[in-house]
Amino acid sequence: MKGQESKSVLTDGDLAMKNAINAVFPNAHHRLCSWHLLRNAAIRIGRPMFLRKFRVCLMGDLEVDEFENLWSDIVEDFGLQQNPWILDMYECKHMWANAYIRGNFFAGLKTTSRCKALNMQIGKFIGNGYNLRKFIEHFQHYLEFIRRRELVANYRFVYGQPIVKSKLEALERYAATVYTKEVFELF
Repeated sequence: MKGQESKSVLTDGDLAMKNAINAVFPNAHHRLCSWHLLRNAAIRIGRPMFLRKFRVCLMGDLEVDEFENLWSDIVEDFGLQQNPWILDMYECKHMWANAYIRGNFFAGLKTTSRCKALNMQIGKFIGNGYNLRKFIEHFQHYLEFIRRRELVANYRFVYGQPIVKSKLEALERYAATVYTKEVFELF
């Protein structure tokens, strides 16, 4: 990759993979696979209403404070305050909750499942009946599309509005209008 490190990595949460990613790509953002998290929630908790609410925490377009309120309600409503899996999930929320991973580029991928993620993305550009030449041509279009999306995401990150990271949203938004981006990051 011409000396460039990966900025984002998506895995199923395997501990050995997590340790390897931390060692090889220490600056990469590590995201946990949504499909695996939902499957684990079904196995560990197994209540349909819990799964619906957990899915909102996982994939919903929530602000951090909305996530925190919803998570607290879920834990309390289902009496899961001492559940080890729930406690672990909350500790690593920055690896799976949309509220906490906002601003990191994952090319639209949320799952490690090839069928559900990468194949779906590639399928927008490549058809079943392509010969090798046509496949390579369309695959190149797909790569250009992904690279363009990454450039746009990087541009928005560098020149766009800063991402609000605390519960003092109004104060942060005001500070973003007053300070330069570099000073705002220090703030």
